[in-house]
Amino acid sequence: MDVESVGLTVEATPVVCSVEALRADGLLLVSRVKPHTDFGGAIGSGLLKMLVVGLGKHAGAANFHRAAVRYGHERVLRESAQVLMGCLPLLGGFAIIENQRHETARLEFVRPADFESREEALCAEARTLMPTIPFETVDLLIVDRMGKNISGTGMDPAVIGRLIHGYSLSEGPGQPAPRVRRLFVRDLTSESHGNAVGIGLADFTTTRLVRAMDPRATAVNAWTALSLQGAKVPIHFETDREAIVQALATLPFVEPQGPRVVRIRDTLSVETMVVSEPCFGAPEASGRLAALGEPEDIRFDSAGNLPDWEA
Repeated sequence: MDVESVGLTVEATPVVCSVEALRADGLLLVSRVKPHTDFGGAIGSGLLKMLVVGLGKHAGAANFHRAAVRYGHERVLRESAQVLMGCLPLLGGFAIIENQRHETARLEFVRPADFESREEALCAEARTLMPTIPFETVDLLIVDRMGKNISGTGMDPAVIGRLIHGYSLSEGPGQPAPRVRRLFVRDLTSESHGNAVGIGLADFTTTRLVRAMDPRATAVNAWTALSLQGAKVPIHFETDREAIVQALATLPFVEPQGPRVVRIRDTLSVETMVVSEPCFGAPEASGRLAALGEPEDIRFDSAGNLPDWEA
């Protein structure tokens, strides 16, 4: 985590870099390129973020997020990257785009001089390949698992329609789609090693997920990114059945035909999902859904939990 100061941005934001990177004979960055979880713009997570946050280590990440609150994420990212590119033995970068099935859709070598322009184009391409939930409104979204290996915020805000810095049940304009009225997340991936940042985006969870949390790791991630909302622990229950019953009971509004309930494995896996029958009547989903079986009642095991994901 050792870093050295390498300069300041136009707004006097300190820019630091890994000591090991500064001493290297040459650097080749490798980064997945995709829209960022915290902000929208022409660039997102990619080579520039790997420069500023990756090579900046904890101190660089903290500097970036503090400045971004005032000046904007994209602006600070671009300006900090320019400072770093002027002092590093940078050979280039490998940019990776994944499709909605977690497969490599593109692998491209990018010269340092082209980082910004190519990242804009690659980020736009990645945005078209992102998996989405095909509904404008969801009454209850059940997410089987969250984790750092799935999204930097545990659950991708672009999929669940909730921003890491807070959300509202308001039905007014400006709410990102889908409008998820209640969100229940069931488990934390083992690959997260207890880091449950993003859990605060849920309304309900399980006691087993809370027990799997590493409070320190979760807190460090949250305060480094200034996303304190993401570390707050929601209401939790011993069983999935209890959580689902209470989530449905607290819905502010339900259509006469019944609630729209959607269950997904995680926010990277939405090609196959379980939905309630009213979802098939959603006009915005017309032509986007294909039934893989006949309707059936929701099932719980003897402990009151949903069966393992079979899709």
